[in-house]
Amino acid sequence: SIRRSFCARIDLQRGKRTSSLYLRSHELSYYKYFLESAIYRENCYQCPYARLERAADLTIGDYWGVGEYHAAQITADDMKHHSDWSCILVNTDKGQRLLTQSAESFDLIPSQAAWVAAQNHQLQHPSRKSDNRESLLKLYHTQGYHGVEAAYVRAAGGKIRYAVRLLRQIRRNRKAHMNNEGRKA
Repeated sequence: SIRRSFCARIDLQRGKRTSSLYLRSHELSYYKYFLESAIYRENCYQCPYARLERAADLTIGDYWGVGEYHAAQITADDMKHHSDWSCILVNTDKGQRLLTQSAESFDLIPSQAAWVAAQNHQLQHPSRKSDNRESLLKLYHTQGYHGVEAAYVRAAGGKIRYAVRLLRQIRRNRKAHMNNEGRKA
């Protein structure tokens, strides 16, 4: 089945009936270029806050690698590994007070900032420009998003191969969704 948190959802409306289709985000140009650091703002590549020492009271972000550092808790079923995990880094005393006051609103598990930073480069250094950033921006400025998308589809094997891959994915996801709905009933 597909993890909907890393998906793009397409809502189709036919009359009064609406249905949702899910596509894996890494199959989509925007997500791919985002993860490659190809489409960030220029200042992201010199960001003075891309480190563990932050100006904010709290930092909230992704906790990539949670399974590596909290394997015992996952095994003991204290937390579900398939769930998406975020981190809350406490940067100041004020941030600690705020987190303490709202702790009952969260399922908190103590961790270490170094563990969070180990797989989150934004806590280590500014983003690095991808090799294709300049050509993507030039393409965008001359042909707009449609030009960027057309180049992405060509690189993915062409319109037909790309469309077949997406349709297979939609069909698989729809089947998985129907199986999940059947289990709930």
